[in-house]
Amino acid sequence: MENSFVNKVNAIIEANLGDENFGVNELADACNLSRSQLHRKLGEHSGKSTTQYIREYRLEKALDMLKNNEATASEIAYKVGFNSPTYFNSSFSKYFGYPPGEYRVRTALENDSSNEEVIRTPKYSKNKIITFSIVGLLALFTIIIWNSVSPPEPEQLDTIEVITAPQKGNVSIMVSTFKNLSSDPQNQYFADGIREDIISQLSKLEGIIIKSDQLPKSNLNVGATSETNSIKIDVDYILNGSVQKFNDDIKINIQLFDSNTNSLVWTNGFENKFEDIFELEKEISQRIASELDLVLGPEEIRQLEKIPTENMEAYNLYLKGKYKMFQFKQPDFDEAIRLFYECINMDPNFALGYVGLAEWVLYNYFPNVPEAEFLRAREYINKALMLDENISDAQRVLGVIAMEYEWDWDKAETAFKKALELDPNNLYAYINYAKFLRSIKGDFDGALYYLDENIKRYPLSYHTYIISAETYLMKKDYDMAISQSEKVLELSNLSTWRMWAYWVQFQAYAEIGEYDKAVELLKTSWEFYPDSSNNIRPMMAAYKMDGIDGVFQYIVDLDTNNALGARNYQNAYIIAQKLAYLGKFEEAMVWIKKAYERKNSDLYQIKNDPLFNKMHEYEPFLELLEQMELGGYGMPVKL
Repeated sequence: MENSFVNKVNAIIEANLGDENFGVNELADACNLSRSQLHRKLGEHSGKSTTQYIREYRLEKALDMLKNNEATASEIAYKVGFNSPTYFNSSFSKYFGYPPGEYRVRTALENDSSNEEVIRTPKYSKNKIITFSIVGLLALFTIIIWNSVSPPEPEQLDTIEVITAPQKGNVSIMVSTFKNLSSDPQNQYFADGIREDIISQLSKLEGIIIKSDQLPKSNLNVGATSETNSIKIDVDYILNGSVQKFNDDIKINIQLFDSNTNSLVWTNGFENKFEDIFELEKEISQRIASELDLVLGPEEIRQLEKIPTENMEAYNLYLKGKYKMFQFKQPDFDEAIRLFYECINMDPNFALGYVGLAEWVLYNYFPNVPEAEFLRAREYINKALMLDENISDAQRVLGVIAMEYEWDWDKAETAFKKALELDPNNLYAYINYAKFLRSIKGDFDGALYYLDENIKRYPLSYHTYIISAETYLMKKDYDMAISQSEKVLELSNLSTWRMWAYWVQFQAYAEIGEYDKAVELLKTSWEFYPDSSNNIRPMMAAYKMDGIDGVFQYIVDLDTNNALGARNYQNAYIIAQKLAYLGKFEEAMVWIKKAYERKNSDLYQIKNDPLFNKMHEYEPFLELLEQMELGGYGMPVKL
């Protein structure tokens, strides 16, 4: 170890020992290094992350102060830079194996009997034992009132194999589904909301990688998961939880398991009033960080202490609205918009309420969002960002609007990057940014990198797999396109996702000339719905007569008939795709222009959409790309 560097680091920490706002950023600045340089150099010399090194230095100093009887344990906590005695006690106990208040008792015992093994806990008098027994009975009575004698046993993951994968400098946690133990099953929205809040809180902490065994309700992954799949999740720890809500009383049980040993590391129950739910979530996150030996920097503490609204009823309405919206059933969807409006009426400064409204508008009209509606969604998002620009989903939705409707590529990329910076576990920020990279920049490898990162966090996200399959299709890696779409078929029982996967496979097999296989897969996908199953026989007849081109022409005819209806401007892009594949460029351009005039939400993908590959040298097509500032082939996009 280079003593000069370590001595310099120690001197800087010592000079700032009592400053609770002194963390990794401040140490890096004082050393004239970037954060990554500091992590790498300190790791090489000490084998520890920067956060771990700072924390352990503070704890060693705290022990010295206890030895010298300089102050009480609570006073020492602040002297060594901890922002609360509770967090200090927990960190001290985790590091030394006993709480700081026990130090003097242990020292006395060691002095009394130097040859005896040190007892880890102080002895208690008979009166104290009686007192503790009474307290225990009261605690037991409270537990009975809650209808829960002990925290629930951890759920066994039937379809997920958890394997350990230690990562230097980081720990990974799989956050499992939180059970709703309330008597009212409708309170599941609250359990889901608490879980997502805790994931969001933990995501803000340096040194933690969050993974999920559940498809988040706040995204388009709602639905059945195949019982036959076997997905391996690389993870160090498993976090289980349960939530009870009775009137204004909240109880949350948390269990943390070490996946290396399959042993319980820590469990605790937390209780509070609903009005203090944000304080409760902060306490849980801090305790988890402490159990994982992570020291919280000033910015992390500030983020944990940040609350979205002072109006708890507005927060409750927001959680309900979000839950209802992602059921994707019309009665629930209609109720969601009412709940969001009530939410912002109660607190006009509640930024998340406006994010909910914006997403509702985009989902409600998807895939055919009229210009007036996307402008309304943009207004809601701008309001949310004016109130709080550090909401990841607000930045993500801003990016979607910029990419799909405004065609402002620089604005879109900036927003997606900001969304991921704010929340490295934002599933749809990864997907949206990957779609931007592949479609706008033609950066297929970059897109696949972000999709792979997403799969690490959400191994069951079939939406991520299908976007990955499409990206491989764009890259002309047809084997991988088929493989990735096959994972969707393994994971999901939902017809919509399975049809999408079969459509990708249909295109891949068509590209490699295996037309019989392609048509058979298309036939299978059309069997899911009565309307589409009625088209199987004429489609097969078209294939028998004109081959794969006959199939594409039959699909064009179907889409053209549908385009006569009210939702025709979305079909304009779809019809143009098939006509381009058939080499009917002039007809394709007619529909492309309609899509352009109507700001079609899929048109941003046109440059690298494989169905338009044959048009890459067609001048009117290239002119359209210039109009959209997408650039030509071999030319950079205009940002």
